[in-house]
Parts: sequence; structure tokens; C-alpha cells
Amino acid sequence: MSDQERKTILLLVEDEALIALAEKIALEKYGYQVITADSGENALEILEKNPGIDLVLMDIYLGNGIDGAETTRKILESRSLPVIFLSSHAESAVVERTEGIPAFGYILKNSGTAALVASIKMALRLFDAKRLVSKNEKALTPNEEKYRLLFETVTQGIVYQADDGRIISANPAAEKILGLSLNQMVGKTSMDSDWKTIREDGSELPGNEHPAMRALATGEVVGPSILGVYQPRKDSHSWLSVTAIPLFRPGERSPFQVYAIMEDITDRKKAEDALALERTFIDAIFNSVPGMLYLYDSEGLLVRWNRKHELMTGYSAAELSRMHLLDWYKGDEASLKAITEGINTTAVEGFGQAEANLQKKDGTTISMYFTASPLTIAGKRYFTGIGIDITRLKHVEETMKENEARLRTLSDNLPGGLLYQIDVGEDGRERRFTYISAGVEQLHGVTTSEVLNDAMAIYGQIVEENRQSLAESEAKAVDSMSVFSAEVRFLLPSGAERWGLFYSAPRRLPNRHIIWDGIEMDITDRKRAEEKVSALLLENELLLRETHHRIKNNMGVMYGLLSLQADSQEDDSCRGILTDAALRVQSMMVLYDKLYRTGNYRELSIRDFLPPLIDEIAQVFPSGPLVKMDIRIEDILLGEKILSPLGIIVNELITNSLKYAFTNASEGLITVSVSKKDNLVTMVYADNGVGIPETVTLENSTGFGMRLIAMLVQQIKGSVTIERGHGTKYVIEFPNP
Repeated sequence: MSDQERKTILLLVEDEALIALAEKIALEKYGYQVITADSGENALEILEKNPGIDLVLMDIYLGNGIDGAETTRKILESRSLPVIFLSSHAESAVVERTEGIPAFGYILKNSGTAALVASIKMALRLFDAKRLVSKNEKALTPNEEKYRLLFETVTQGIVYQADDGRIISANPAAEKILGLSLNQMVGKTSMDSDWKTIREDGSELPGNEHPAMRALATGEVVGPSILGVYQPRKDSHSWLSVTAIPLFRPGERSPFQVYAIMEDITDRKKAEDALALERTFIDAIFNSVPGMLYLYDSEGLLVRWNRKHELMTGYSAAELSRMHLLDWYKGDEASLKAITEGINTTAVEGFGQAEANLQKKDGTTISMYFTASPLTIAGKRYFTGIGIDITRLKHVEETMKENEARLRTLSDNLPGGLLYQIDVGEDGRERRFTYISAGVEQLHGVTTSEVLNDAMAIYGQIVEENRQSLAESEAKAVDSMSVFSAEVRFLLPSGAERWGLFYSAPRRLPNRHIIWDGIEMDITDRKRAEEKVSALLLENELLLRETHHRIKNNMGVMYGLLSLQADSQEDDSCRGILTDAALRVQSMMVLYDKLYRTGNYRELSIRDFLPPLIDEIAQVFPSGPLVKMDIRIEDILLGEKILSPLGIIVNELITNSLKYAFTNASEGLITVSVSKKDNLVTMVYADNGVGIPETVTLENSTGFGMRLIAMLVQQIKGSVTIERGHGTKYVIEFPNP
């Protein structure tokens, strides 16, 4: 069998027979010849007898005897073979046992056959490449040995790659730069994803675009190129400058190798990036200044400026580079004088400022505020500063002056009032008028200058009984910084009395002082009118009370007369008619009394009205059966136009029940409930008496009481239904918006 046809022979060292058999069968399916050994000692014997073994798969734990790590050391002492550790353990303590052993891999047993086969192939390729390097090194001539010495000592990294991109050699500098040993690099290509190569902008660099791969593809020198290569130990990228040079055999047009020269520029790259960031930051600051930024030399020539300088003036960068400081103010003597004085101040005091009108390229002018500070660079003197467009600000100032003049005119001519501003200090205890309009002379009989000089010119006029309340209102408003108003009575120097309404809003100034901005209006006429109205109201109240008293007395007289007349009647029918009339009057008396007592003559809570009315009605029938009252009434406000009919209805219902429902009973129960849902009020009246006949309805009843109930329910725009069974129930519903 030729070398090309010979199967690769693997020595599998595994102390578990079943595992060894399963792995042997799996690997033989991939065309490998597998020899097994169940111990380290057995493995050494097999290797001694079989020189054709190509690779060793070594378990770390081998039971009794020497372990896998020690067995591997003994193997490598006598033979050069690729060894892959095959273990069930991933713990760091187990892996550390293999450190220092030049193995070609470490794979877990449960990784699968495909992963194991891939590891075997990679180990064989690495071993072949290493053997080729070793062979080439042994063939070096003395002259080549010199180059070899240079190769190993040069500070630049050098990596040799075969025509398929596989790394075949690298110098120590490359190992240091890439953070990998030669053994770890041999066999890898620039296409491997482990490099995680990136461009300067941070984007991924495909393997086929690596300088070495491009040099192999084009046959031309590629670089220097800047790229980032991942360093596993640092867990970060190192920046390299890489130049790839292809190598050719005599007479061949395609390179058979390429070598890449690399230099670690990470520190330089960081410095450049920091410098670029600093420059970007400075430019951003330069262009974010709220106005033009400038640098003039000692001759007055513009040296540097920001973009806003161009935008604000309309000049291009080329035109600005020829501008002199005074070119902006030709023909404007006032602006030239202001700028000249500002520059002189800068030279003497170290800072200067000025306001001037700057002439733009299109001939228009803008109002500017300029600053200037001197500085020295490389022994040469300059001054720098900013210029802010204050055209709108100047316009606002002019407008404010006009508005202030207009406001003063209005405030000085405010009819029956005045405007003022008071500084009350930081804690609100001081009093100093900073402004008061001319109306103070008419309202208080003092001049504006007197008030501005002494706040007591006004505060001293406040009558004694108002001073304390005003001070408390002001203190409360200062604490909450809220608007306040107060009515104050004054005693003027002339001896006259006057009323004023103060309305003030506080605000705090940057110096922490509190300012009151306010208005005072003369309300003397209003207060006098209010006093007259109060007197009239008091008089009307007395009249109304007397009227109510008389009405109540008259209704009491009517009730008393009807009751006396009823008692004097021998005829039961007449007595009942008069008693019913008296009860109806009593219903209105109870309502009137409740309305009078609440002081609200238009509406009353039905809870305050019905219970006492029911008690009054029940007392008229003391000799009847014992009847209990179950009253459940919600707190519902009703107008007197509803309460009055409703009281008569309840009177009729209770009277009927007490007269007729319990004739043969010793006791009974009357239930009255009132509730409201949305805008509908429901009153339910029920007794557990004998009930009324089916033939009797509100519509056909001949009795006055039933007809009266029907009419009153209609009056309040309600409805009534009668339910029979275990007594009688009336359900009355009516609207109450």
C-alpha cells in the first residue's frame, strides 16, 4: 500500500472498554485505523512496537497506573507525535494538569464524533506544518542563519503564510503582537473567524480582504493597512499596521508564499483617536458658541474664526482671511470709537467689551456685543473673543422703553386707582416703594416722592383695626409666594376716610429680595353702597321674620280651630272631615316651620321634613291600635313646590291606614322609604293591614282622600301604582332634576 493509500493510524488510550469500543467504531467509519490501549503503560508498549502511529487520543484519567498527562510526557520524550487530550472533565483543575504539554487539542468526550474528527484533522495539519518549518530550519545556510537571527530579533512582527493562506512561520515579535504562540498560529489562516478582524471604522473585515490574502490573490504588495485583531488574553482588539509582500519562485507568476510585516500601533492609535476627539471637541465648542468666535493677531488681522462668523457676516473663508479688525466699521465713527476703546481696555485690564454696528457683506448692519481677552501663543500676542448679535435685543430694549413710557402714562391716568411696586426684602418684613403712579396724590393726598422716600406715607394712613389683618395676609402670601388681595380703610391727612382694594402678586429677584407688583383701586363708593345694602337687608330680614311669625301663627290658629271644631262634632263623619282638614294644614305647618328654621325658603331635605310630620300625624290617633313606623329616607334636597304636595300625600296615606287598615288588629306596621337614582325619586308607602278592595282605584274612588292623592301626584309630574297583598303598597315616582 502506498503512502497516499495508507490509512491514518490513531492510538486511542481509554480505560473504559465500552467507551473505547464505541469511539473506535465511530472513528473507523471515517476511514481511520484505530488501535486501543487501556492504560498508560499499555500505550507506551504499543507505540514502541508500532512506529506508524500518526496521532494519539489520550484520556486524562486512566485508572490505576500513570495518568494521561504523564503518559503524554513520556511519549513526547521519545517521539514527535500530535496528541489530543480526550476527557469527560471541563473543570479548570483537570485542564491545568495538561498545561506545559505541547498537545494539539483538548476536546470533551460528549462533543460528538464530528467535532472529534475535525480536531483530529486540524491537529494533523498543524503537525505537518510544524514539521515542515522544522525541516526548513535545519536546511538553512550560514547566510540564511543571519537572516534567521534578524527574523527572530526584529521588533516588527513577521508572519509567513503558504499559498493557501495557512501560517507556516512567525517570529517572536509576531507572537508578542498577536498574543499567540507559534504552535497556536501554525495552520491558522487569515480566514479564521477567531481573529475577529475589524477595520478602522469598527466594521468587520472579511478574511479574504486581509492584506495577506489580497497579496496572494493579486501578486502585489498590499499595505500598509490599519486593522484591529482580537486579543483573547486582553479581551480587546489590538491595532496593527500590516504590509503583505508576496514571494515568487523563479519563472512562476503566482506567489507560493506571502509574508506580512506588522507593527503594533495600539498606543499610537489611541493617541491619534484621543487627538482627533479633542480636535472634534474643540471644533464643536468653536461652532457651538452663540455667536461669532474670532482670533486677531497684534496687527489686527483675523487669524481664526468659526463657521458662524461666515454665516453672520456673509463673507467666505477666503475673504475673512484678508479682513482687518477695523474693516467692519468703515464710515461709522461711533462704532470705530467703541471698538478702539474696547481694545485699549483689553490691553490694560486683560478684558474688554464693546457694542458696535458691524457691516455685513451685503451692506446691511447688525448690532453686536463683542468681548476680547489677550493671549500669547509661541511668543506672539493675539486677542480672542466672541461677538453676539444683539439686534433683536436692541429692538426689544427700544420697544420696552416705549412700553414703559406708555405704561407710565396709563398708570398715571388710571381713574380711581394707582399702580405700585414694593421691595419687601428677603423675608418680607421691609417696606420700600420702588414705583408708584401719580394717582397716589388723588387717592392718598401725598406726592410720589414722599411715598418713594418713606413707605409710611401710605402705610401710616391704614386704620388700626386693618393693620394686623393686612400684615397677616401679606406674610401668608410671602410664605406661599401667592397672589393676595385685601380691602383696607384709610384715614387721609385731610381727616377724610377712604376704602382701597389692594391686589398684589409677589416675585423673587435674583438678589433674593421679594417684589410686590400691585394695583390699588378706590372702593369707597362701593363700600358705602354695600353699607346701605346691608342696612336694607337687615331691615328686610326683620320684616321677613315678622311675616313668617305671623304666617306660622295664622296656620296654627287654623289648625287649632279645625281641631276644636272636630272635637265638638258628635257626628263621626263630620269629625273625620274636620280632622283630615286639620292634618292637611298641619302638614303645611311642618313644612313651613322646617323651611323657616333652615333659613332656606326654597328647598329642604326630605329627611328633615317627613319623619317629624309622620310623628305629628301618628299622635292624632293615640287610641288606635299599636302601629310601628319603619322610616328609611335618604338625604335628598327637594323644592317646596314638591315637598308641600308630598306632605299632604303622606298625610292622606297615614290617615287612611290608621283609620281603616288595622280595624281588627291590635298592632300594625307602616313602612315609608324614599330613595333617588339618577334624577328619579321613588317614595314607597306600605302597611300590613287588611288592604283595599280590588275594585277601588285612584281613578274610580269616590273618597276625597284618594282623589286628592291622584291630583297631587299629577301636580308633581309623577306616577303612582298600588300593589295589593299582605296589606297595601303605594309606589310614587317623580322627577327631581
